[in-house]
Amino acid sequence: KTAEGSSPIVLGGSYSGMLSTLGRTVVQPVDGITARRGKRVHRKTHGKMGFATMAKTISSKWKSLDAEARRPYDEQAKVEKARYLEELRKYKERKAAEAKE
Repeated sequence: KTAEGSSPIVLGGSYSGMLSTLGRTVVQPVDGITARRGKRVHRKTHGKMGFATMAKTISSKWKSLDAEARRPYDEQAKVEKARYLEELRKYKERKAAEAKE
């Protein structure tokens, strides 16, 4: 609780992205139900590599891998896809059963 007695809400991350100049998350008091949302503050990069450059670098390295090096990743992807499809099937069955009730 803040000094005013209202509960604080942390603004930042996926909510509104308001950051102080020191890079710390800004805490704003909440007046009951709603919180003021500010405009997203531009975040400075760390100066090493931008997102687009990083994505291009990773992509080019992935494309340059031979089939043997990719094999563990492809096998893991198959396992995860099968797990996902099974969970999706169960979810759809559960939703269909709920709709019938």
